[in-house]
Amino acid sequence: MPSHSHKVIGEITPLMTQMKEIQDLLESGRNEQTFSRAQKLYDINEQNEQGLNQCLIRMDKEFGTSLKNNLNDSLASRDPMSLKKTLQTIAFLLMLEKFNFIQENFNNKQGH
Repeated sequence: MPSHSHKVIGEITPLMTQMKEIQDLLESGRNEQTFSRAQKLYDINEQNEQGLNQCLIRMDKEFGTSLKNNLNDSLASRDPMSLKKTLQTIAFLLMLEKFNFIQENFNNKQGH
């Protein structure tokens, strides 16, 4: 169990919340629901919501990764372990983006 300072309270981002739900489905062995939900999240392109597809394009460009291809391969092969690894990497990079954003704003407010 994480210490209090690392406990997630509330949503980090809606995308990460949905990815956590997919991870929970994976861990419970409900693979059909897992891949259906992951495909739906990948395809989302609603008016005020950035889907995973657009997020991966941005992250691949920013971090020099191949996450979009990795996710496509995981979904096509229906490989639960590959999907889990890809989702974990996406979550890590989303948190890194958030950290960089906070650090940049903090530095701007400090006059650096």
